[in-house]
Amino acid sequence: MKPLLLAAFFVILGLIGCSKRTAVPPHSAPNWASWDLKTKRLSLADLEGIPLEQLQQMRGVVFGKHGRIFKEKNIQEFLEHQPWYKPNPDFSNGDLSDIDIANLDLIRKKESELHTFVQPGDLRFWRDRTFTVAQLGSPTLTDLRIMRAEILAIHGRMFEYDPELQSYFEERYWYVCDETTWNLPFTKQEMQNFQTLMLAEEKLRNVNLIPGDLPKFANGKVSPHDIQGLSLVELRLLRNEFYARKGRKFKTYWLAKYFESQPWYKPSGGYKDPDLSTPEQSSLDVILHREAELHASLSTEKFDPSLLAGLYAEDAAKLRSEIYARHGKRFKEEWLQSYFQAQPWYKPNPNYNEKSVSEIERRNAGLIAQYEKKAIAEVKAVEG
Repeated sequence: MKPLLLAAFFVILGLIGCSKRTAVPPHSAPNWASWDLKTKRLSLADLEGIPLEQLQQMRGVVFGKHGRIFKEKNIQEFLEHQPWYKPNPDFSNGDLSDIDIANLDLIRKKESELHTFVQPGDLRFWRDRTFTVAQLGSPTLTDLRIMRAEILAIHGRMFEYDPELQSYFEERYWYVCDETTWNLPFTKQEMQNFQTLMLAEEKLRNVNLIPGDLPKFANGKVSPHDIQGLSLVELRLLRNEFYARKGRKFKTYWLAKYFESQPWYKPSGGYKDPDLSTPEQSSLDVILHREAELHASLSTEKFDPSLLAGLYAEDAAKLRSEIYARHGKRFKEEWLQSYFQAQPWYKPNPNYNEKSVSEIERRNAGLIAQYEKKAIAEVKAVEG
């Protein structure tokens, strides 16, 4: 028996040794690593059977040959283990060739098919399919808003009302701002997905209504409960949505740009406010009353941080700047000055002095500024 036991021991030891010798080190080159992705135009057949992690690495190689630095940690770590990789902080999407772009489209399409849940960057591949709230998994508010904007960006829409969002899409290799495509119809599936993303945001924020979702109150008026949790900017958008839904045009620059970017907006009238029904007028009065309450609270009481939840950085900046605008401050930024110039209460004061701003107003401004930094960081962290 002893010789048999000894032989078995050496067999097991040999297997262990073999296992150690054949184990794949963490950043070893996969089978496709020998491909010259700068000259090889990929096909879907080439990508068949390649797991998600390696597809991400392949995408990293296409960009990495031009020195792009990734926010996605796993891709960046992979690139840093490649002897040819040289980080280039000045990389731009203009460095990509036609072959690069064609390959990226195929890789990104295959990645989207392997995602467990729909993610930012996937919406280009859902134009003729619909998803449910459950298929979104557990997204952040930033994810949801970027995905909603992504449906618009696919059609070449601009986001002049939100410079941070515009900057985000300008970093996407596929984004082309093209006014000639703005009037092309959205697919039925895109419109449904847009609504699904709004529903998911409402659930996550625990609110009954956000701008863009007004039609669900078509047969009844909006109550004070329905608009709890909305910010001042959202309330103003909602208030003007009553008119935008009837085709009204807007002279106020940021409002015009916001509604022009929405997939449902079809300007068909002039700049005059169209008539509202009795339920619509009642809803408008409810929103105006809530706006007045919040405006007053900016200067009289500590601001509730929950009112900032879900706001883009630019919306928060408007809110913070309002504290100073109510004392007559003029702003260098054209879009911001235009926004306040359109407010009925705004009166520029050539003798404005920050000493007129109260302690509680400064505290509220500081609170909002902290949120702005967080919101900007969240957008920048999304790779898409």
